Amino acid sequence: MEIKVSALVVAYLLNDHLKQLTRECIDSLKGYDELIIIDNGSPVEDDYLKEKADIYVHFKENKGLVKAINRGMFLSTSNHMVFISNDTRLIKGDLLELCKLCEYHQVVSPHIVNADGMISDEHHGVVYAIPLVDRKFILDEQFFIYFADTDMFQRVDKVSTEEIEFFHHHNQTGKTTGERKTVYEEDHKKFIEKNGYDPEE
Repeated sequence: MEIKVSALVVAYLLNDHLKQLTRECIDSLKGYDELIIIDNGSPVEDDYLKEKADIYVHFKENKGLVKAINRGMFLSTSNHMVFISNDTRLIKGDLLELCKLCEYHQVVSPHIVNADGMISDEHHGVVYAIPLVDRKFILDEQFFIYFADTDMFQRVDKVSTEEIEFFHHHNQTGKTTGERKTVYEEDHKKFIEKNGYDPEE
């Protein structure tokens, strides 16, 4: 089967800094057939993103990262999808190479290079590739932002590869610090109630 790749970027453009990070993210991407951008509650539509995207959806209000990812998954016309956080940029490899590993593993994550130069190969929702073959990869929309990836990852085979790397600007997207903490705590509680354990312990 020929691999077709949808690159999915979810943007929440609260300021010019986030707009710039999102543009740098999109401009860094290569090895995809289709670019899907979900503009998740930005005050106005972004003409640059609309021009770059093959599929562009603008939510008038922030529906949460989880619903945005699921929407992108349903809109994809490819057989593989890579979710990319808009505060990252590709610095090594390409998306097609990432998706080729889905032949052997269900979820594939690249190495994440942090601002301090340290490399993380832990599985998290910053960047990951999945085959669009069944509904097991749909995220639980009771979560707004956090722990939906952890909830999904525990049900599938996953691996990280050092052949693909993304640079990650931590804590640059989403809500303000206080709002972020509240959402994090609410999603954390939902995960524990659903799964019966604390993923942070």
